Amino acid sequence: MYRILIFLFAFSFGFSDNTEVIAKNFDNDISSCNRFQIIRVLQDTTINYSLGDDVVWIKIFEGTPQSFIIINLHENEATSILAAKDIVNRFGGKFIFLSQKGERNISFKLGGNEYSFDPNRIFTREGIRKSLSNLGNYSFEAEEEVNKFAEFLLSELTKDSLFIIAVHNNTNGSYSINSFFNQYKQDVSNVYRNKSEDPDDFFFVVREEDFEYLKSKGFNVVLQDNQNVRDDGSLSVFCGRNNIPYINVETQVGKYQKQIQMLEEIKEYLSKPKEN
Repeated sequence: MYRILIFLFAFSFGFSDNTEVIAKNFDNDISSCNRFQIIRVLQDTTINYSLGDDVVWIKIFEGTPQSFIIINLHENEATSILAAKDIVNRFGGKFIFLSQKGERNISFKLGGNEYSFDPNRIFTREGIRKSLSNLGNYSFEAEEEVNKFAEFLLSELTKDSLFIIAVHNNTNGSYSINSFFNQYKQDVSNVYRNKSEDPDDFFFVVREEDFEYLKSKGFNVVLQDNQNVRDDGSLSVFCGRNNIPYINVETQVGKYQKQIQMLEEIKEYLSKPKEN
């Protein structure tokens, strides 16, 4: 049984709890954009999920209509959180993000030991084991605890059969479209780079049709090789293996306007009638 408490705040969309954490490293890009208007939000839900002896807050913002679900898994990637909230405010959809200590990784205590994991490395058993081991302690009990958490997240992400949009931020030059020409080359089947675009801003997709569309629009885009990708437990690996539509919108931290542009492009793409 999941140990959770749920709080509902109807027609609420303000920042709470970790406002200063979310905005801490956010640059002046947002100051020129006055888009935050409460238009379509139906409810703001907080799930207090007990993970070992600690708590993870799962925040869910829901608007209407709902044709997509946006997920942020790393709380320190502040730009993506703000951009996703804006998109749901204006166009509907659902946005889920995790909150604990304002950091990339989540930590918890269990049986007197402390464990940490990357929340984007928990959607396969292999990923859970690797993440726990790489970040410190590992035990089978901790693996089970994290697996239950992952299953709960997946139940929220897949229950309405919505298109999954992940949002992530990187730092300048650390992880970019160029990474897939060398370090991660074996994990992908196709890469398109538009040299007029910043290599830090790119889409990562699991379906060829999404790759071709975004390429035609001139965006940097990477297509995962779903058959041969290494199992790191990421959400893209899970979605690729299970034929779930998934797109990651990756931008350099602080580039709010660019992430908005890319999310708007996905919203437009999903609105187009599909050919039979």
